[in-house]
Amino acid sequence: MAGSIFINYRRGDDAGNTGRLFDQLQDAFRREQLFMDVDSIAPGVDFVRELSEQVAKCEVLLAVIGKAWIDARDPTGRRRLESPNDFVRIEIESALKQGKPLIPVLVGGASMPSEDELPDSLKLLATRNAVRLTHERFHADVKGLVKTLLQALGEAGSPVLTHLTANGGGVERPNKLQATNLRKSSS
Repeated sequence: MAGSIFINYRRGDDAGNTGRLFDQLQDAFRREQLFMDVDSIAPGVDFVRELSEQVAKCEVLLAVIGKAWIDARDPTGRRRLESPNDFVRIEIESALKQGKPLIPVLVGGASMPSEDELPDSLKLLATRNAVRLTHERFHADVKGLVKTLLQALGEAGSPVLTHLTANGGGVERPNKLQATNLRKSSS
Protein backbone atom coordinates (compact mmCIF):
# COMPACT_ATOMS: atom_id res chain seq x y z
CA MET A 1 0.00 0.00 0.00
CA ALA A 2 1.30 3.44 -0.85
CA GLY A 3 0.13 6.89 0.16
CA SER A 4 -0.26 8.63 3.45
CA ILE A 5 -3.04 10.17 5.48
CA PHE A 6 -2.54 13.29 7.60
CA ILE A 7 -4.91 13.60 10.56
CA ASN A 8 -5.52 17.26 11.40
CA TYR A 9 -7.34 17.96 14.67
CA ARG A 10 -7.56 20.45 17.51
CA ARG A 11 -6.24 18.91 20.74
CA GLY A 12 -8.89 20.52 22.95
CA ASP A 13 -11.74 19.54 20.63
CA ASP A 14 -13.02 15.98 21.00
CA ALA A 15 -9.65 14.24 21.35
CA GLY A 16 -11.46 11.02 22.33
CA ASN A 17 -13.10 10.58 18.94
CA THR A 18 -9.88 11.55 17.18
CA GLY A 19 -8.04 8.84 19.11
CA ARG A 20 -10.75 6.30 18.31
CA LEU A 21 -10.52 7.23 14.63
CA PHE A 22 -6.72 6.88 14.65
CA ASP A 23 -6.99 3.45 16.30
CA GLN A 24 -9.52 2.27 13.72
CA LEU A 25 -7.39 3.58 10.83
CA GLN A 26 -4.42 1.60 12.17
CA ASP A 27 -6.52 -1.53 11.63
CA ALA A 28 -6.86 -0.72 7.93
CA PHE A 29 -3.55 1.01 7.09
CA ARG A 30 0.09 0.51 7.94
CA ARG A 31 1.28 2.68 10.81
CA GLU A 32 3.74 4.55 8.54
CA GLN A 33 0.83 5.62 6.30
CA LEU A 34 -0.78 7.60 9.12
CA PHE A 35 0.46 10.92 10.46
CA MET A 36 -0.93 12.39 13.65
CA ASP A 37 1.34 14.81 15.49
CA VAL A 38 1.09 13.28 18.97
CA ASP A 39 2.28 9.86 17.82
CA SER A 40 4.38 10.89 14.84
CA ILE A 41 6.74 13.70 15.92
CA ALA A 42 9.76 12.70 17.95
CA PRO A 43 10.94 14.86 20.86
CA GLY A 44 13.36 17.58 19.78
CA VAL A 45 12.09 17.80 16.19
CA ASP A 46 11.08 21.23 14.81
CA PHE A 47 7.31 20.93 15.12
CA VAL A 48 6.37 23.52 12.47
CA ARG A 49 8.83 22.24 9.86
CA GLU A 50 7.76 18.63 10.44
CA LEU A 51 4.07 19.52 10.05
CA SER A 52 4.77 21.37 6.78
CA GLU A 53 6.77 18.46 5.41
CA GLN A 54 4.13 15.92 6.38
CA VAL A 55 1.29 17.90 4.77
CA ALA A 56 3.39 18.17 1.59
CA LYS A 57 3.98 14.38 1.60
CA CYS A 58 0.42 13.31 2.37
CA GLU A 59 -2.06 12.22 -0.26
CA VAL A 60 -5.16 12.94 1.85
CA LEU A 61 -5.75 15.23 4.81
CA LEU A 62 -8.52 14.45 7.28
CA ALA A 63 -9.70 17.56 9.16
CA VAL A 64 -11.38 16.29 12.34
CA ILE A 65 -13.99 18.85 13.43
CA GLY A 66 -15.76 18.64 16.78
CA LYS A 67 -18.33 20.98 18.32
CA ALA A 68 -15.69 23.34 19.79
CA TRP A 69 -13.50 23.43 16.67
CA ILE A 70 -14.88 26.60 15.07
CA ASP A 71 -14.95 28.70 18.22
CA ALA A 72 -11.85 27.47 20.10
CA ARG A 73 -10.13 30.41 21.84
CA ASP A 74 -6.54 31.15 22.82
CA PRO A 75 -5.68 32.42 26.35
CA THR A 76 -6.39 36.03 25.27
CA GLY A 77 -9.92 35.14 24.10
CA ARG A 78 -9.08 35.42 20.39
CA ARG A 79 -10.58 32.76 18.15
CA ARG A 80 -7.72 30.40 17.30
CA LEU A 81 -8.65 30.06 13.62
CA GLU A 82 -8.07 33.82 13.26
CA SER A 83 -4.40 33.41 14.20
CA PRO A 84 -2.08 32.81 11.23
CA ASN A 85 0.09 30.78 13.66
CA ASP A 86 -2.66 28.30 14.61
CA PHE A 87 -1.41 24.82 13.68
CA VAL A 88 -4.85 23.59 12.62
CA ARG A 89 -5.20 26.58 10.28
CA ILE A 90 -1.64 26.20 8.92
CA GLU A 91 -2.16 22.53 8.08
CA ILE A 92 -5.51 23.05 6.36
CA GLU A 93 -4.27 26.13 4.46
CA SER A 94 -1.27 24.15 3.27
CA ALA A 95 -3.43 21.26 2.05
CA LEU A 96 -5.81 23.64 0.25
CA LYS A 97 -2.93 25.54 -1.42
CA GLN A 98 -1.37 22.28 -2.57
CA GLY A 99 -4.67 20.94 -3.92
CA LYS A 100 -4.59 17.92 -1.59
CA PRO A 101 -7.80 15.97 -1.14
CA LEU A 102 -9.20 17.26 2.16
CA ILE A 103 -11.98 15.39 3.93
CA PRO A 104 -13.73 17.10 6.84
CA VAL A 105 -14.57 14.49 9.49
CA LEU A 106 -17.39 15.68 11.76
CA VAL A 107 -17.38 14.15 15.25
CA GLY A 108 -19.33 14.63 18.47
CA GLY A 109 -22.39 16.09 16.76
CA ALA A 110 -20.43 18.91 15.05
CA SER A 111 -21.79 20.73 12.02
CA MET A 112 -19.84 21.67 8.94
CA PRO A 113 -18.57 25.27 9.28
CA SER A 114 -19.97 27.74 6.77
CA GLU A 115 -17.82 30.07 4.65
CA ASP A 116 -18.91 32.99 6.84
CA GLU A 117 -17.43 31.31 9.93
CA LEU A 118 -14.02 30.71 8.35
CA PRO A 119 -11.06 33.02 7.67
CA ASP A 120 -10.60 33.82 3.96
CA SER A 121 -7.73 31.36 3.61
CA LEU A 122 -9.96 28.50 4.83
CA LYS A 123 -13.20 29.29 3.02
CA LEU A 124 -12.67 26.44 0.53
CA LEU A 125 -12.97 24.01 3.44
CA ALA A 126 -16.70 24.82 3.53
CA THR A 127 -17.10 23.41 0.00
CA ARG A 128 -15.71 19.98 0.89
CA ASN A 129 -18.07 17.06 1.32
CA ALA A 130 -17.80 15.89 4.93
CA VAL A 131 -17.93 12.49 6.59
CA ARG A 132 -19.85 12.23 9.85
CA LEU A 133 -18.72 9.82 12.57
CA THR A 134 -21.49 9.24 15.08
CA HIS A 135 -21.19 7.59 18.48
CA GLU A 136 -23.95 5.10 17.68
CA ARG A 137 -22.48 4.03 14.35
CA PHE A 138 -18.81 4.84 14.88
CA HIS A 139 -17.39 1.56 13.55
CA ALA A 140 -19.70 1.47 10.54
CA ASP A 141 -19.02 5.16 9.81
CA VAL A 142 -15.25 4.56 9.96
CA LYS A 143 -15.62 1.57 7.62
CA GLY A 144 -17.14 3.89 5.03
CA LEU A 145 -14.32 6.39 5.54
CA VAL A 146 -11.72 3.62 5.12
CA LYS A 147 -13.29 2.65 1.78
CA THR A 148 -13.18 6.30 0.67
CA LEU A 149 -9.53 6.62 1.74
CA LEU A 150 -8.51 3.42 -0.06
CA GLN A 151 -10.12 4.72 -3.24
CA ALA A 152 -8.52 8.16 -2.82
CA LEU A 153 -5.12 6.51 -2.39
CA GLY A 154 -5.65 4.57 -5.61
CA GLU A 155 -5.97 1.24 -3.85
CA ALA A 156 -9.40 0.34 -5.19
CA GLY A 157 -8.25 -3.20 -6.01
CA SER A 158 -6.35 -3.71 -2.76
CA PRO A 159 -6.91 -6.87 -0.71
CA VAL A 160 -8.16 -4.70 2.17
CA LEU A 161 -10.88 -3.05 0.04
CA THR A 162 -11.85 -6.37 -1.50
CA HIS A 163 -12.09 -7.85 2.00
CA LEU A 164 -14.09 -4.84 3.22
CA THR A 165 -16.55 -5.19 0.38
CA ALA A 166 -16.86 -8.95 0.78
CA ASN A 167 -17.51 -8.60 4.51
CA GLY A 168 -20.21 -5.97 4.20
CA GLY A 169 -17.84 -3.11 4.91
CA GLY A 170 -16.00 -4.56 7.92
CA VAL A 171 -12.69 -2.96 8.86
CA GLU A 172 -11.20 -6.32 9.73
CA ARG A 173 -7.80 -6.23 8.07
CA PRO A 174 -7.00 -9.60 6.52
CA ASN A 175 -3.98 -11.31 8.06
CA LYS A 176 -0.93 -11.92 5.86
CA LEU A 177 -2.13 -15.34 4.73
CA GLN A 178 -5.61 -14.02 3.90
CA ALA A 179 -4.10 -11.00 2.09
CA THR A 180 -1.84 -13.33 0.05
CA ASN A 181 -4.82 -15.54 -0.81
CA LEU A 182 -6.93 -12.50 -1.68
CA ARG A 183 -4.21 -11.23 -4.01
CA LYS A 184 -3.90 -14.65 -5.67
CA SER A 185 -7.65 -15.05 -6.08
CA SER A 186 -8.02 -11.62 -7.66
CA SER A 187 -5.23 -12.29 -10.22
